[in-house]
Amino acid sequence: MSEGAVGGLGRRWVVANVVGFGAGAGIFGASQQVWLGPYFEVVTDAGEAARIQALSSAVGLAFFGAAVGLAEWLVLRTRLRAVWWVPATAGGFGVGGAVAGTVSGALGGTVTGIGPQHGVVGFIAGVVLSVLILALLPGTLQWRMLRKRSPRAWAWPWVTLGGLFAGLAAAALVVRFGLVYLIPWLQPEDFPSAKALICAGLVMGAVYGVSTRSTLRRTLAPAGHRDS
Repeated sequence: MSEGAVGGLGRRWVVANVVGFGAGAGIFGASQQVWLGPYFEVVTDAGEAARIQALSSAVGLAFFGAAVGLAEWLVLRTRLRAVWWVPATAGGFGVGGAVAGTVSGALGGTVTGIGPQHGVVGFIAGVVLSVLILALLPGTLQWRMLRKRSPRAWAWPWVTLGGLFAGLAAAALVVRFGLVYLIPWLQPEDFPSAKALICAGLVMGAVYGVSTRSTLRRTLAPAGHRDS
């Protein structure tokens, strides 16, 4: 692969993640708004909240992962034998969503409005645990395909973890704070919704794509170009 092709891969990778994250987050936001709406401020039992959010998050995030995985695969398909990229990404986010939903139902009621209230500390602990699971599982499944191409792929799960954390932080700053309080285009009650999460997904996708593209380019570059 020439240097120009490698550079083009990086640009297309960023665009693919912006599109995939935006579309997937919109689907996830719409599904969560419909699915969880009847339970807001109604369900306070930890077990019931965990069950509801585990199921809703598993389904919603599986669709999110499918959208992201498909957009990424369209970029990778000419350079990597990765027929399982879409199922791995969708499955990773779906299984991760089930675990994250369970954690959110048990700890995040103060902010989500579903489940017992453990204060902001409980919510933050739930978010950190959820992101760790959601980032590492899809990235690890993707790594199983990338490692066949290059030994440098060992870093992929950790790079995707950092990219997702950075993307979430940027989306929280730009969308949850900026578009609610600085430029009041969204309202707090818009979370979750397709409108709010499409915006968040576009920001997350851009940050994630930029954060991971260098590692991807080094992994897929011919051996002679990997150290350049």
